[in-house]
Amino acid sequence: MYHIDEVIITPKAVVLLTSLAVLVAVVIVVVISVGKKPVHHSVTLTWHPPTPVKGVKVVSYNVYRSVAPGGPYVRIASDVTSPLHHDTLVNNTRTYYYVVTALDAAGHESGYSAETHAKIP
Repeated sequence: MYHIDEVIITPKAVVLLTSLAVLVAVVIVVVISVGKKPVHHSVTLTWHPPTPVKGVKVVSYNVYRSVAPGGPYVRIASDVTSPLHHDTLVNNTRTYYYVVTALDAAGHESGYSAETHAKIP
């Protein structure tokens, strides 16, 4: 499935670096606020683009999220042109599960990547 390569914990962030079949890295960014302002959380997903197969290149990605392992997944971003997505619509104390798909120029969508997850503090 996935492997946690490194965990970095600082007063302002928890970073989980994972490697997957499509190599998705999850970075949980916690912005600490002072006073009565709420703490804002977000998840940053990054991955390595797949190698072209038989000359077919990836032109964009779709990012999917679920609140349960294994899905069902809901597309939260489409036509992402770089291997990076920031999910800013996350709630405290929830765990989110993510997969990514790749699309070619003809609009053919790959299957899901391996799943990774982020636990929001």
